[in-house]
Amino acid sequence: MKFSVCSDNINFISQKNREGQKMQTDIIIFYVISYNLFKK
Repeated sequence: MKFSVCSDNINFISQKNREGQKMQTDIIIFYVISYNLFKK
């Protein structure tokens, strides 16, 4: 369940990033790293 929530957040952040908010990129990286840590 937590994985799907993370995916939804990443998708939402990706949309915001396309709108030109560069800081969101750092949050995407944070989510990806967190997701990979939970995965192991």
